[in-house]
Amino acid sequence: MLSKSEKRNAFLKCFFITAIYLALVFFALKLFASERYLIPLLVWCALESILLFSIKNFAERKKAKKILSFFFYFLTAAGTVFFLLQLNIADRDLAEVWIKAARAGTPFGFFSFFAVEIYAYLLLFAVILFSNEKYFQALFYTLALHTLCIFIFTENIISIILTAFFTLLSLLYRKKLQSFILPISASFIISLVFIFFHGDSISIAKTITPFDMHKIVERVNPDFPLLTTIQGLNGNGKSKDLKGSPSMSEKKIFTIQTSPMHSLYLATNRYSHWNGEEWIPYEDLNYKSPVKFFYGEAAEIIPKNLHRINLTLDEDYYPVLPCTLETTDIQFLDRNETLGASISRSQSITLKDGLFKGNRIVLFEDLDSSNQENGYWIKSVSISKNIRLLAEQLKEKCSRENFQSDFINNTLYYLSDGFIYTLDPPSIPKHRDPFDFFLFESKEGFCSWYAGAFTLIMQAADIPCRMVEGYKVTTDEKGFGRLCGLHFHSWAEVFIEGKWQTVDATPTSRNKNPFAYVKPDDKKTKSYFEALGQKPETEELSFQYIEKQKNHIFQIGLAAAFILAVVFLIIIAITLKTPAVKRNARRFVKKYARKGIPSPAESGWLLWKNAVSKTCRGSPKEINRTNKALDAADKMIEYLYNHQHST
Repeated sequence: MLSKSEKRNAFLKCFFITAIYLALVFFALKLFASERYLIPLLVWCALESILLFSIKNFAERKKAKKILSFFFYFLTAAGTVFFLLQLNIADRDLAEVWIKAARAGTPFGFFSFFAVEIYAYLLLFAVILFSNEKYFQALFYTLALHTLCIFIFTENIISIILTAFFTLLSLLYRKKLQSFILPISASFIISLVFIFFHGDSISIAKTITPFDMHKIVERVNPDFPLLTTIQGLNGNGKSKDLKGSPSMSEKKIFTIQTSPMHSLYLATNRYSHWNGEEWIPYEDLNYKSPVKFFYGEAAEIIPKNLHRINLTLDEDYYPVLPCTLETTDIQFLDRNETLGASISRSQSITLKDGLFKGNRIVLFEDLDSSNQENGYWIKSVSISKNIRLLAEQLKEKCSRENFQSDFINNTLYYLSDGFIYTLDPPSIPKHRDPFDFFLFESKEGFCSWYAGAFTLIMQAADIPCRMVEGYKVTTDEKGFGRLCGLHFHSWAEVFIEGKWQTVDATPTSRNKNPFAYVKPDDKKTKSYFEALGQKPETEELSFQYIEKQKNHIFQIGLAAAFILAVVFLIIIAITLKTPAVKRNARRFVKKYARKGIPSPAESGWLLWKNAVSKTCRGSPKEINRTNKALDAADKMIEYLYNHQHST
């Protein structure tokens, strides 16, 4: 049992260590300009530190120590799971871009909070060492952690040497770990040698395939900040992605300003042909895109007669720039040539450092241009026999004069007759061609299925066609639009009349009532269209409204259950904190108070004991109860005597 002076010293130590811990984390949050989730992280740090010192110094009873330990381990486990989850889904490219921006003094977005979260989690080990009175180990560990941070953000080789030095010093104070010093030092030196001389040839890490949490987080919360490069369908043209159910994000990516009520098809990827498993980009390395890039205020260089589309990035960071088919010039108003804009094989406009929040871009369209090359497409060799026969049947219904337009219309009609739009398509049987199964058996799928099937039918008829992924959005009466993951879409581009033209094969995009192609019990798909602003023609309650109400009720119930659980645990903690002697005596005092016997707080325990003994009337039950009450009084008197002399 600690004396008053020892408790005071322990309290001061807890206060100062917790204050230093919070100050370091708060300074890191401000240093990296993290604007979100500051209070939850600081509260977590404070609770962890206080619980650590309470377990060590203030929990005198075993039950109280167990309760405090439970809370500490629960918070630590929750923080660890959340940290590992974010570490698993964090995009490596985003991490590299953030580190580069942080080195330049311009850290951005949620990744800043994530970096500070890692720092706070690692710094907790120093607090654990301090609470266990291992001061030198804690000091050396803290120095090692901070020199490592300095190395990450400055690439100063001296700091990494100091990190290794302080790490070894911290191990020296732990006899059990001294045997690890030599192998750790050897592995560290060997790793440095490999990094310096064979950094490009190390491929061991590439063979490791960790458990991927992207799909789970994408389903539960598509708006999670670290899913920056996973918007909308997260499609990459592979058949394995067609099997799944896409998750839509309502998170705003770009603000658009152009002509009023203007439908835009903003492409991010173009694919020339299907190889049976995935869509493949155009492979001609000599192909050059006609799109030109301009940086800064270079408006005088760009022709005046082009149609403008103004884009402003609302996301913290985005690696690609979607643009329309008619785009001929792109102006980056806030960036210079170091932006490094280029066009990839899939015709996506990639940026070396990416776009950051607030960046303004102008797309210039030549809507009258008809002089385009019949390039960027290859006839797919993996077109099934059934699809080729279907193409021949559709050809028979076409006139010679308008063969291409008739064939396109016939194909669109075929894809709208008896087909169902769903975000939960049936699974593809093994060893079956995905689009063959879609066209002739299931007839259920989302936009990627329709666009892919349309492209294969066109190519089977020797009509130049390619599959496109991107965003479809329509501006309002004032010319403004909001581009988010919900607008992710797939369509086709067909080369007819001397130029490439957009053809949307998804029947819900060409029908005023998309719900006509949705099953009555498909709530997810109906909710998706309602989120896009579509309204069912019936007067029934909106599925989206119902789902939101269900989610709202569930959240309220979950919050209420959590609050009740916390209250219950607090009551248990308070109850267990009271010694069993007091609890037992208090129970008898309440019973005999109903018989008119004053509380020991008024008369004292000896008088209360005498008064209780006089109430015994001779029945066995009454005698047994009286003996228990007298025994409780004796134990309480003994407890008060011992407690008074110990203090």
